[in-house]
Amino acid sequence: PIPCVPWQSQTSGQYQRRVHGGDILSCKVETDKEGKSRGFGFVHYADKESADKAINKVNGMEISGKKLYCTKWQSRNARDGQLETTFTNVYVKNFPVAWSEDDLKKLFEDYGQINGCAISRDEKGKSRQFGFVTFNLTDEAQKAVEELNDCEVDIDGTKEKLFVGRAQSKRERQKLLNKLYYAKKRKEKAEEQKNNDASLFIKNLDDTIDSDALSLLFKEFGTIESAKVMTKADGTSKGFGFVTYEKPEEAKTALEKMNDKEVEGKKIFVDVATPPTWQNRKKTTKWNSYPTGSSPRRGRYNTSVGGHYAHTGYGGMQYAWQFAGSAGRSSETA
Repeated sequence: PIPCVPWQSQTSGQYQRRVHGGDILSCKVETDKEGKSRGFGFVHYADKESADKAINKVNGMEISGKKLYCTKWQSRNARDGQLETTFTNVYVKNFPVAWSEDDLKKLFEDYGQINGCAISRDEKGKSRQFGFVTFNLTDEAQKAVEELNDCEVDIDGTKEKLFVGRAQSKRERQKLLNKLYYAKKRKEKAEEQKNNDASLFIKNLDDTIDSDALSLLFKEFGTIESAKVMTKADGTSKGFGFVTYEKPEEAKTALEKMNDKEVEGKKIFVDVATPPTWQNRKKTTKWNSYPTGSSPRRGRYNTSVGGHYAHTGYGGMQYAWQFAGSAGRSSETA
C-alpha cells in the first residue's frame, strides 16, 4: 500500500506512472463515494524483486508537497497487532473542562517531542474532556502511557484519575465494543438462566386467586421477588401464573410442597418455569393447516406405496415420487 498519495492522482493510470520498475499486474487508488481519492492505493507486482525495488525507490518520494510512504501490504490483523507496539498517538480522557491544548501539551512535554495535540470539543466549543497527543517516537508514547495513566489531577476541588492509553482505530474500538456487548449478553443470559431455576409456573388456579393471593400462598417457602397471575383483556384470571424466588433452593422447596396441593377446591400444578423459544412454539402455516393428506402442495410419507411421498391430485389420482436415486416417477390409481 502507498498512503499519502495526493488527491489529484485519482486514476490508477496516473498512479501507475508514479511507481517505477517491474511488471504491474494491478493498480488501484482507493476513492470515496464521490470518486475522490482517499490518499492511498495498492500496486500488485508480478514478482517480489520488482516490488522491493519499487518500495526502495518510491518510499520517501515527494509529490505535490507530500512525502509518500510505501511498504508491503499487510492484513488488518497484522496491522492491528503492530499498532500495539509501534504507536505514537496517545488518547487522554478525564482532564478538566477548562484545559486547553497548551495545558495538555504541558502535561506530556517531559516525555518527548510532541508533533500534535488536539482536544475534542462540541459544537459550542466546550471540551468533551478527551483528546489526543502525538509523539515523534514510539518509546516516548509508551513511556507517557506507563507513567501518566491513572495519574490524579484536580477537577473542581476533587481528585480525578486520568486515563492515558494508545489511541485505537475506529475498527479496533468497534471490535472492543462488540466484545464487551456480547460478554454482557452472555452474563445476562447466565443470570436469566439462574433466575429461571428460581421461577415456578403454576396452573389450574381458581378464578378468585389474584397476584397478591398467589404471593401469600407461596411466601412461606422463601423470599418472593415477584408473583403474577396472568389475566385476560377484561381482567379475569387465565388460571395460571408465575412465582419467582430469590434463591433456587426456595423454589425447589415450594415445588415439592405445593404441587398437587388443593387450593380453593382445585388441585394446582406446579413446575419449573421454562422460557418460550421458537423451537417449542407450534406454528400454523399453510403446510400444516390442511387436514392430513389434503395439502394442495406438500405430499406426505405413505408406506402403502412403497416408501414414497404420496400426493393426492385431481380426480382421485394419487401421484408418488420416489426418493432420489430410485427409479424416477410413477403413478397409480388411489
